[in-house]
Amino acid sequence: MKIAMIEDELICEEYNRLLINRQAENRKYEISLSVYRSADLSEDDYQKLLETDLIFINVDLKEEDGIKVAEKLRMLEYVNEIVLYGDQIEKALEGYKVNAFRYYMKPVKETEIAACMDHVQNIIAGAFFQYMFHGVTEKIRYKDIICFESMQNYIDIFTVHGNARMKGSLKEIQKQCPSFFIRCQRSYIVNRNHIIKKKGNKL
Repeated sequence: MKIAMIEDELICEEYNRLLINRQAENRKYEISLSVYRSADLSEDDYQKLLETDLIFINVDLKEEDGIKVAEKLRMLEYVNEIVLYGDQIEKALEGYKVNAFRYYMKPVKETEIAACMDHVQNIIAGAFFQYMFHGVTEKIRYKDIICFESMQNYIDIFTVHGNARMKGSLKEIQKQCPSFFIRCQRSYIVNRNHIIKKKGNKL
């Protein structure tokens, strides 16, 4: 699970980091946590955020309202969960504008962080890729898919249990897939969780 936190207060950052890491250890979740200490994010920062599964954002950032950061993420088609938190309950309604999963008052409770992580983990572990081929609808768990390969008018699906084939385009498939699927060259979409080794531009 890839988690990001946008927080410019050191005390809050350390507190949230402690809770996230403790819950990951208690639940045996494999996580990576990236922290951004300013709302002044580069385009490269935003691209990295688009690859995460869960983002915690302090709406009371000093340089810019955290809601604005969330709005830009949605404009860039970030589809995963955003959790907002802050000092003002009035800002909770603004969370609807960015389809926030939750709005919490500071300090965020450990049970609240745990609930968000459980929710995202359930999505990662239980979500299915659904497709139709020869009039039959099939489902494959995303976690079991190694990669998609484009072959002329067909898409070959390589999984831990065998291979399958469908008609379609990688562009449409990528819209459906969780953030841990990445586009490689023109012909592949790869499940990052199945990458064993990366050397240069080869996986």
